[in-house]
Amino acid sequence: MSRYTINIFKNYFSARYEVPRKRIQTTGFFRNVSGEQGIATFKEVKEATNNPNIIVIDVREPSELKQTGVIPGSINIPLNKVEDAFKSLKDDEFQKVYGLPKPTTDSSIIFSCLLGKRSQIALETIQKLGFKKVRNFKGGWQEWEAKTNKI
Repeated sequence: MSRYTINIFKNYFSARYEVPRKRIQTTGFFRNVSGEQGIATFKEVKEATNNPNIIVIDVREPSELKQTGVIPGSINIPLNKVEDAFKSLKDDEFQKVYGLPKPTTDSSIIFSCLLGKRSQIALETIQKLGFKKVRNFKGGWQEWEAKTNKI
């Protein structure tokens, strides 16, 4: 560094500049930092198993469900079929394939998988289709099994 540059830095750092302070609105600023929205807790999922107004959808592959088990009352729509099921299937086709009426954009839906990663992708997929009341059971099957088998 040249002497000139050093002197500029000395002058800059020795001066006491006031930093203007302005209040800014920060409410909700960090809401989407992780990219995860609408997290469902274990308690909420457990309550949803007895609530016909909330649909719990497991997005794991059927072979995984056979190996591990399922959350009672949940339906299985594998992740690779989620978009097609909600976007392309007609109401009667959805009912025939999945055994319940096709959810509307205002239906309450909780997605689950093994660890919460695939269910987050499913949540984001149907949010893009206009679904508003969707949540992700971030703990997934592992949390469900751990907490229900402690009894």
